Amino acid sequence: MATGVLTACSGAAPGIGPPGATETEPIGQQTEPSASTAAEQPFNDAITSHDWNNTVFNKGKDSEIAFEDGRANEFNSYIYTELWDPVYADLDGDNDVDALTIVQQLTGGTSNPTSFYVWLWQDGAPMQLSQQIMVRAGCDVGGGPPRAVGGTIEIPIWTAKEISLCVDGRVFESVITIAVRDGFPVATAPAFGAAEACELGPGNTPVAMPETGVPLVARDLAAPPVGIWTDFSEAVGIDHDTDGWTLVRLTRHDDTVSCGWIPPPATS
Repeated sequence: MATGVLTACSGAAPGIGPPGATETEPIGQQTEPSASTAAEQPFNDAITSHDWNNTVFNKGKDSEIAFEDGRANEFNSYIYTELWDPVYADLDGDNDVDALTIVQQLTGGTSNPTSFYVWLWQDGAPMQLSQQIMVRAGCDVGGGPPRAVGGTIEIPIWTAKEISLCVDGRVFESVITIAVRDGFPVATAPAFGAAEACELGPGNTPVAMPETGVPLVARDLAAPPVGIWTDFSEAVGIDHDTDGWTLVRLTRHDDTVSCGWIPPPATS
């Protein structure tokens, strides 16, 4: 990520505003936020006062990042993990402001992995959703800071179809819009799906569409489906995690693209 694009975490609260309506998503969305429930509650931005600089983040797989004064895992002045300013929006439509936090691992080189975490305001405190989203490194991070738009947050990213284009700086910007549905972070645009970037790149090989099971918005069997297999004309495997889940780029019949997670064969 280019330096200066985001600002170091200082407790600022950009992007705060009343919850807004989001566009209607295609098949796959399960439960819309209840307008009647939200209307009964006052607008609550208490999460913006949370001390993010001294918070423990759950990375998953029994791994944590414990920040002290906005830094963690400090090896030297060039290699450490840094916390950037959060972006705030009512992501689940309950009139409580929620947060997207941005964590960047400075490696001393040009590829600095950046990950995003979604926190909901629950029972008087921020609650981190179980999975970090869009762990990115290299040229596919950037394009400007995330920004709140109504009840969603837009995350601009730079993408390149080939590694050589990335190295040469020939990249283009795309935007992923995220919200929360049924307790899971999801992309609502450019198409409904997992809150991931799933651009094609060298080494990505097509995967066969399974005859059973459906792609989900998260690596959790309780997560909402992205759609049914007949919604898609192509599925291309992008990445695998250590538990056997596959991140898949799903092309719909109208040529829009969704990301989804396919469970391991034994569980799908």
